[in-house]
Amino acid sequence: WKANLYARTKTRLELGTVTMRFTLERKGKLAAVSEAKRVGDISDEAVSLCKQGLEQAAPHDPFPSALSDREKLTLDVQFLYR
Repeated sequence: WKANLYARTKTRLELGTVTMRFTLERKGKLAAVSEAKRVGDISDEAVSLCKQGLEQAAPHDPFPSALSDREKLTLDVQFLYR
């Protein structure tokens, strides 16, 4: 049964979009990551991979001087599965 489960998940076709929301602190630290929206046939595993990607990309550079008055910045990013 484990081999069948593995084969099904490895061949699963993901079609849709995942929007992830993440918050950065002024010094570039990742403060939060969450799923904002899911459209289409997207598995929980695919959403988890999106979150892992954002977490592994941290830490980021500090905010540029034009944003120095902000403590945090929240952004949405879309992952397209086609």
